[in-house]
Amino acid sequence: MEKYSHGSFVVTGVVTRIPNHEQAMPIIMEAWKQRFTNKIGDTVVGQAHPSMHAVYYNYDENRSSFDMLI
Repeated sequence: MEKYSHGSFVVTGVVTRIPNHEQAMPIIMEAWKQRFTNKIGDTVVGQAHPSMHAVYYNYDENRSSFDMLI
């Protein structure tokens, strides 16, 4: 695999805590709804690209709860 680096960058977004997998879908859908309703992406200054992503991280030891950054 070829190495690639584009230098440092700042990540801006909204963090949502998902307490368990049974509640995940409604919480995730509400987070995306809030993102679009409040036009959070429009408030970011100096965007290099208008794309959006969600990153899931911070799983607990049983992989039942986690955080999501949009």
